[in-house]
Amino acid sequence: MQKILLRQKYRISLFVLLSLIVGLIDISFALIIQLFINSIENSKLLIFQISVLLFILFVMLNYFMTYWQIKFQSEIQKRIHIDIKRRLINFCMFADFEYFQETSIGEKINYFEYYMDVYEQYYLNNILELIANIFVLIIGISYLLSVSVVITIVVFVLGIISLIIPIILGKIINTMVDENAELNSKFLSTIKEIMTGMEVIRGYRAEERFITEFNGNLESLEKNTQILSVTNGKLNQISALIQYVMIILCLIITGSGVIVGNLNLGQLVAVTQVSNMLIMPMQQIGMAILDIGGSKSIREKLNNLVNYGDDHNCCLEKCEEKIESIEFRNLSLESKNGHKILDNIDFVFKSRKKYAVVGDNGSGKSTLFQVILGIRKNYSGNVFVNGKDLKGKIITNISFLPQESVIFRKNITENILLGRNE
Repeated sequence: MQKILLRQKYRISLFVLLSLIVGLIDISFALIIQLFINSIENSKLLIFQISVLLFILFVMLNYFMTYWQIKFQSEIQKRIHIDIKRRLINFCMFADFEYFQETSIGEKINYFEYYMDVYEQYYLNNILELIANIFVLIIGISYLLSVSVVITIVVFVLGIISLIIPIILGKIINTMVDENAELNSKFLSTIKEIMTGMEVIRGYRAEERFITEFNGNLESLEKNTQILSVTNGKLNQISALIQYVMIILCLIITGSGVIVGNLNLGQLVAVTQVSNMLIMPMQQIGMAILDIGGSKSIREKLNNLVNYGDDHNCCLEKCEEKIESIEFRNLSLESKNGHKILDNIDFVFKSRKKYAVVGDNGSGKSTLFQVILGIRKNYSGNVFVNGKDLKGKIITNISFLPQESVIFRKNITENILLGRNE
């Protein structure tokens, strides 16, 4: 995932720069308010007119720069989204057959749906929100420091507390997000089985049984999603409560300063405005840290999937010459549990001859052809094509029709040829 983010480093750098500019513009609003109120308090017409012009300039700049910030954010999200999904389909296409079989079709579809949603909503969006809000926070605190050290300390301490709480409680969300992913995979697998097996279900009059199974999986998923939502809401509410405490204390301190004459009315309003403006970024930073921590498990799984192709040879050398012979020497293949599917096979298939491979169900007939096709790679011994070792190669001019064929959403000719020019 680091490589995917690095590909967008220039756009991310521009987004950071825009976030800094937007942060400066946002905080400038409080300074314009301070100038505006001071001009009224001191009856200075010129300053009043200048502050009105500054308000107009603020509105224009705020709209324009925020628009470009949003535009760059959406562009970064789009490109990362495309990059991850391309890598996911490459994983599905080129992963070792044994590794691919470990998960159901529903789980694989889940990679493109729930996993991507979690990554985008819980991680990517929050990373970009963190970048945008942290500048507002830094600039806002800098202004408060120029007005009152006490107020700055109060805001800083409460801000740190509001950030620590989500980090501590983030593990709860992480576990629940992980459970949601598993339940969603199970739910999608149920839908897939019902849709593909509709003829059999109706033929066996088993509609009620599958509806019961569907309803059970649906209720489990929705119940867990609800608990996750409520838990997230509770944790966010704690963070929000701290922010309100912060603004109340700021009002009390600045109000006391105006009463004793250390601060003017304009500063009180400006400090209140800045404190109010800091509530949202501090809340969002707390929520972002909470969500980022909650997505850790899913992100690690997604990271393993998108990086799979970097660690495995997805582009094997192609064997395109005319086949004269296919030879097995001491060919063996075991399943993960140690069961021998193929056991020391020695045989030669020669061109212009017909062969029948006969055996009981599960005796290894399909597995033997998967080895020839290059689908299975975890065998021992050797497979030679025209006397050359097949390891690390795929034979392009062999076609294989499996027992359970698939009809793609193409016309008849395209289904027969699948891109070949024969």
